[in-house]
Amino acid sequence: MKRALPLLLVLCAPAAAARPRLLLLGDSLTAQYFGRRLDARLRAGYTGYDVETHGYCGSQPAWFLPAKTLPPALRHYSGMSTWCGFYDSLPGRPPEEGSTRPAPIIDDLGPAGPGGVAVIALGTNLIASSTGTEHVGFWGMDLVTQLAERAQKLGWRCIWVGPPKVLGADWKGFPGASRLSARLAKAVGRAARGCAFVDSVPLTRGLVDARRGDGIHYLQPAGELWADRVYKRLRPLIPPR
Repeated sequence: MKRALPLLLVLCAPAAAARPRLLLLGDSLTAQYFGRRLDARLRAGYTGYDVETHGYCGSQPAWFLPAKTLPPALRHYSGMSTWCGFYDSLPGRPPEEGSTRPAPIIDDLGPAGPGGVAVIALGTNLIASSTGTEHVGFWGMDLVTQLAERAQKLGWRCIWVGPPKVLGADWKGFPGASRLSARLAKAVGRAARGCAFVDSVPLTRGLVDARRGDGIHYLQPAGELWADRVYKRLRPLIPPR
């Protein structure tokens, strides 16, 4: 019995608890300076989490939803391939980036597990489509609610980061980011258990001059400063582990 006791203790020892997951999902802004900086801040500040980031240029909520959950006219958006760049950063692996890759369906990213948090930074590409210039615009806010609810169904606690302040001649005539942020906040609030909403418009005031000519994509200093400001807003919303 004395010889068997150490083995018995090992067999009875509780298994190590799985690390909670922290997911960052977004569009080209997440694939560029903003998202890369926020990914780095989350990894440094939440060492008890497994952090992963997926930024896909051009993406909207429909890209990350299963086709069977979308209206028939929008099913081709599910898992759509980006043509203008992606950034994938997974735990324990070097980041991957390139020009084209199918967007991951949120279901395929796996269940959240205990304590999982999804930070969804989508909405900027709805500025154009919300006017009906794209077919998806007619369902834009419904799809925001749907993605938030899908995340919750998979066990994620949802936090939605709204789009930044947007300027530029190419975007004249489209609803401004402030108006879109208000609509997004209502849409994520309609999810079954609601999502916390971080409004990026006040966080990006004063950064206007640091953007590219298209009026949307932030250069490195401004993009990283915006990420730092969002990170400060996330700290009270995500418990440390």
